[in-house]
Formats: sequence, structure tokens, C-alpha cells
Amino acid sequence: YNLSNNNIYAEIKNGNLILHNSGNIFIHSVELIDISGKILYSNAVKNSYSNTIPLHVSSGYYIIKINAENTVFSNKVFIY
Repeated sequence: YNLSNNNIYAEIKNGNLILHNSGNIFIHSVELIDISGKILYSNAVKNSYSNTIPLHVSSGYYIIKINAENTVFSNKVFIY
């Protein structure tokens, strides 16, 4: 999934959400939110270029929210 026009991508692999930041954007935190608005995961980012987030959720639609340099990116993703 392309999460922004600034080269932040997400992929789901082996039960993990992997974020790749190929731009020069400093990512502060990442949230995974279910469709009811409940925050399932929220954490500060240690590495602004690549992050692995373990997913312990059922398949369905979720929102990934990324707080970065004066901007918030969010995108709906399907986790299977």
C-alpha cells in the first residue's frame, strides 16, 4: 500500500505490518485502528526508515495512521 505521496509504503508479510519510508520524512508514531475507531496499536517509531509491527488481529479493514513531520497520513488497508 502506498500511504502517502511522500514514499511511505506498507506491506503485510508473515503476520507483520512492515513500513518502508524511502523519502526523507521523519516518522514520529504509527497507529493501527479498527473500523469502529478503536486503537489497536500505537507506538513511537524508533527507526524512521523501516519498521515492523506485529499484527495480532483478525482479517478485515483497518486504518494505518502515521504521524510524521507536521503531517498525518492515514489509509485504509485490508489485512488477511
